[in-house]
Amino acid sequence: MKPIIRKIRNIKRTLSSGIGNYFLGSINLYLTCELLKSSFLITMDKHHYDYCIIALTKNDCWLDLSTDSIYDICDMLNYQENYGKFITNLICMLLVVSSLLYNISFEVSYPFNLKYWAVSHISAIGFSLLNNIPIFQFSIASGNKYKPEVILIVAIVSIIIFILILHQACREKGLRYGFLASISIIYLFVFLMFKTVSSSITFHLHHALCSGFLSIFFTDFSSSINLYTHAIMMGITIQGINFYTLKEIFLFNVAYIPPPSFIYMSWVLSGYFIIWMLLVSDIPAFKRLWYKYCHKRQQDANAFEIPLLVPSPEEIQNSSL
Repeated sequence: MKPIIRKIRNIKRTLSSGIGNYFLGSINLYLTCELLKSSFLITMDKHHYDYCIIALTKNDCWLDLSTDSIYDICDMLNYQENYGKFITNLICMLLVVSSLLYNISFEVSYPFNLKYWAVSHISAIGFSLLNNIPIFQFSIASGNKYKPEVILIVAIVSIIIFILILHQACREKGLRYGFLASISIIYLFVFLMFKTVSSSITFHLHHALCSGFLSIFFTDFSSSINLYTHAIMMGITIQGINFYTLKEIFLFNVAYIPPPSFIYMSWVLSGYFIIWMLLVSDIPAFKRLWYKYCHKRQQDANAFEIPLLVPSPEEIQNSSL
């Protein structure tokens, strides 16, 4: 009995500190967003969704679709949620959160207290309610035209964020440059992959993507400003994943393109494998091979030049005469 009690205590200790504690708070925030989404406070237009269900049901005789298929199609077309997607989005949210907290040391003085989670919940709820106001119903995407008041809102928010990032950059070890570079390289890779198959690439700057990326700038939790700014950003990130699924982390979009062919993937895999080997191989070994190659060339050049520069005995004798 004692070993079982000891294991339970170890599990409780793990969940009450570090990343386990953060997961518990994130789940509570996700469930809060789901409760808010199902309440009367959030207005969601389901007219097209209901019409989709009716249209496919009436034509079921020649479409030969099951009830589950009909609901799956209309859910996908109208960004509606079912219970399976609710659980799937919960797991995806935890994966995104764990990625954003990568390489952060959770010390004994755990910074994520009730104040942190209160700010995070308020930011998620507040952002959700703002979406009911027409002036805030806009998105930053390629090809969109914005009203002056929308431009003013974006400008004010951008200035505030810029000042906060500038304040963070002036702090010692304030920014996680390596992790920021890794995220940027990933999205650059995605852009280049799209570029190989399409020249018409559009972008959509989702609020969850922006907030999640900005949260990386504020992980020096010795500062209260950073701590509560991080709480605001993570609250908006989790709210976005709950309301709009994992599509919130996608930045680039292209029109429908068939799956990759065998020839295309052969070229892509070959190029990627070569780059991968150059990056992960033993670089000092390459340096040694290059040094030996250059040294050998220098020796060959000297062996060729010395007979030309040093006179032979016959030439010395002839010159003395």
